[in-house]
Amino acid sequence: MRKFLYILLLINILTLTYAFFAVLGSSVLYAIIILLLGILELVPIIAIISCLDGVEKLKEENAMLSYRLKKLENEILQPDSVSETAYPELIHGDTARAVWECVKCGTVNKEGTSHCSNCKAEYSPFINPTDDPNKKPKLSRWIKEKKK
Repeated sequence: MRKFLYILLLINILTLTYAFFAVLGSSVLYAIIILLLGILELVPIIAIISCLDGVEKLKEENAMLSYRLKKLENEILQPDSVSETAYPELIHGDTARAVWECVKCGTVNKEGTSHCSNCKAEYSPFINPTDDPNKKPKLSRWIKEKKK
């Protein structure tokens, strides 16, 4: 696409130059008008080329952020591989203070349990928040809702 736009830009510049010099011999006023209109014709092409550059930068940034998100998902969904010094909230052996939903299988578990009754996944207050239902959902909840 970009190559096509550069070719179109080059053709427009050559056509503009030819038209300017062809009309210059008969009337200077018409030559100036053709030159101004030709320059106005080049502006949208240059704007589209610059927008394509911005789109490519956004694609690169999107790919980088997507990679970071997957890395965070893996850290959160696999708490055994995460060091407890990096995330002190991940304390193994905690029991739920309220009813909680398993992130892996979606089973609703009782208060006071430390493992899922269906898939035996370990409860963690960081991955399965139950304290305040009005809190913003953690990343793990967003991941689970996204997969539905």
